[in-house]
Parts: sequence; structure tokens; C-alpha cells
Amino acid sequence: MLDPRTLLDEHQAREVDPEKASRVMELAAQMAAAKDELDVLTETVKAIRDGYDRIRLDELPDAMHEAGMVAATGKGGFTLADGRKVFLQTDMHVALAAQDRERFYAWLEDAGHEDLLVRHVHPSTLKAFCKEQISEGQDLPEMIVTHPFLKAVLRKA
Repeated sequence: MLDPRTLLDEHQAREVDPEKASRVMELAAQMAAAKDELDVLTETVKAIRDGYDRIRLDELPDAMHEAGMVAATGKGGFTLADGRKVFLQTDMHVALAAQDRERFYAWLEDAGHEDLLVRHVHPSTLKAFCKEQISEGQDLPEMIVTHPFLKAVLRKA
């Protein structure tokens, strides 16, 4: 298995080849250009998603109500010319404050819903834990598989 720290140490110890360094600079410029393009596209996607959400969450349900296309039950819908169906659906946002988690878990158990409780470690938390353990020279259990790699990082000037 590769150890990025060893690779980095090996690269720092070598003299720089000007021709190869030129290729490195070309690749870094390509990476920067790709990142700039990705940033523009990400902003475009965000603007499109915001417009889509405004229409689906506010404008279209309101327009359907005003047009009399919603029953007293809150249900309503229609079919577009291309065959796609548009309908209203009730949804909700749900949040649980961190300070209330243990009390909520106890309530779930008391109410007979303990099957909803799942032991879970978020992948980014597991990654941070593993990196910390390795940096401290600690061994990880055999069931954890790691694949260290080097990556180029681009920071804004």
C-alpha cells in the first residue's frame, strides 16, 4: 500500500527536471481551467435548481389553486402534451436538534419504534478518524480498508 507521506518525502528529496516541471505546470494550468469551468457550471446549475424549486414549490401550486385545479383534499394534477404527469404531493421538512437526540431516541424505544434506531458513522467522520489514527501511528482494525492516494489541490490566490 502506498503511503502518501513517503511519496511526498521522496519527491521533495529529488532535483527538479525542467522539462518535466514544464509538464507539471501545463497540467496545473489545465486543472485550474477545469476548476474555473466547473465553478461556472456549478453556479449555472444552482441558478437553474433555484428556479425549478421556485416553480415547483410556490408558483405552480399557487397557479393550480387559482385555476381551480386542486380538490378540497389538496390533490390535483394534469398531463403535459409529452405525456409527463404533473401532480401535487404533500411533503415536509423534518429536523431534530442535536441536544434533543438522546431524549428522542429514548422516546422511540418507549413508543416501540426502536427499529428506527440505526448505528451509523458518517463516511467523512470515519475518514477523519482513520487519517488521525494513521498519523498517530495507530493500527486500524482489519475490517477497515483504506486506499491512500495523492491528489493535487488548487487554492484560490
